[in-house]
Amino acid sequence: MSYEWRNNLACLATYKILSGQNKMDQFDSEDYPLAQAGDLKLKNLRFRITSTSNFDGYEAKPTALMFFRALRDDYSPKKEQREMTSEQFLGELIELFASDEKTLTDLASTVDRFCKFEDEF
Repeated sequence: MSYEWRNNLACLATYKILSGQNKMDQFDSEDYPLAQAGDLKLKNLRFRITSTSNFDGYEAKPTALMFFRALRDDYSPKKEQREMTSEQFLGELIELFASDEKTLTDLASTVDRFCKFEDEF
């Protein structure tokens, strides 16, 4: 069963961090309301604007790190699994942000898999 974009803290955190003007400001919430944002491809976010037509993923690492820090600071999630490391989570975030086909739903799915939010305690 695939992950669905829904009204939970993982999807809400993903949306607010990426759209927030005082956070990452990657898209305008007026253009992509919360209910429809799950289908937005990560390649269409503002960080993907490059000076060349060939995207090599260089922008993905700092973007993933910025997302990771905002998630940690704003939502203080706990690890879902003790054996999981922050490095593994960050590595998956980098892969997602470097992808041409991944969506906000894919990002929220990864966030939900790696993090346990206060509404799940």
